[in-house]
Amino acid sequence: MKSKVHFDFIIAGQGLAGSLLAWFLIKADKRVLVIEDRNCHGATEVASGLMHPVTGRRIVKSWRADEFIPNAVKLYQTIEQELNTHFFYNTPILEIYHDHGNRNDWMNRSVTSGIGEFIGKDYQANELPKSLKAPLGGLELKMTGWLNACQFKNDMRQWLIDNHSYEEGNIDYHSLEKNEKHFQYQNITFEKLIDCRGYYSMLSKSWSYLPFNPAKGEEIIFTSDTDLWKDFIYHNTFKIIPSENNEYRFGATYSWNDTSNEITSEALEKLMNGLTSLLDAPFTITGQRAGIRPATKDRRPFMGAHPIEKNHFVFNGLGSKGVSTAPTLAKEMLDFLLYEHQINPEYSLERFTFPGY
Repeated sequence: MKSKVHFDFIIAGQGLAGSLLAWFLIKADKRVLVIEDRNCHGATEVASGLMHPVTGRRIVKSWRADEFIPNAVKLYQTIEQELNTHFFYNTPILEIYHDHGNRNDWMNRSVTSGIGEFIGKDYQANELPKSLKAPLGGLELKMTGWLNACQFKNDMRQWLIDNHSYEEGNIDYHSLEKNEKHFQYQNITFEKLIDCRGYYSMLSKSWSYLPFNPAKGEEIIFTSDTDLWKDFIYHNTFKIIPSENNEYRFGATYSWNDTSNEITSEALEKLMNGLTSLLDAPFTITGQRAGIRPATKDRRPFMGAHPIEKNHFVFNGLGSKGVSTAPTLAKEMLDFLLYEHQINPEYSLERFTFPGY
């Protein structure tokens, strides 16, 4: 831990939320230290990173997609350029039709639900790769892509290290000392503490009152010598994301009953069955990963100040759409912290009643 150093902000957690908020704060010339417990396996390490403008079975435009997606693409590309790296891929998604009814729903909703700008080519089955099981064809979605979240986190960690803004460790909240001006922890002082620890935030006394709804996800990595197009993501119930060297990611599962980071045989079986239903080619499983999504019961993030703990904040609960939403929301969190802008009531902490201690 750094000694005799003062920071403006301590950010607990270096996932997607913590990394992007640190980026904005450092760019605003604030002294920031991100503290990350690398023994805690959050969602970022295993996130599929999908940027999808349409939501689920209802086939409606995702929350604020017109705003969130362009902002996200711009920020990720800006960071890539500055860090001289590559972790974001502007890749179209092929929505594979489940059945004739699903195909008709997509056609109708593309006209009536405001998603027309995201609709690309309607592919017939004979136009698609032969190894893809899509007897009814599929629909191309534009303004989509995926973030290699693990690469992003590693690159951001190195950038933080280079800026003397990263420490590995775990804050012991019981050891925090506080006076009217600042916090003190071990040999450092700081003015504000922001909790960005994903699922692990709900385990703390400070934020246990918030209605988290954590969802475990598991995915597999496989190799296959197949004719799948490498410049498309394939999406049905699960998604196939091409990587490099004939390697692909496939997932992910959802479980609300298991909050461990352990991979399971049940998820493996479900994923293998799902992959077999989509891919007509031999494949080899080379890995399986699990993580906990910091979802919330009302599907909106948690952003703002603790109701009674002065200078203690949370930026969390981004859920499965975090890749799309985090860049815009991190900027809004910055404006709240530095310029006293109000948090949108839709995701402000003020929508919840604090029960007290």
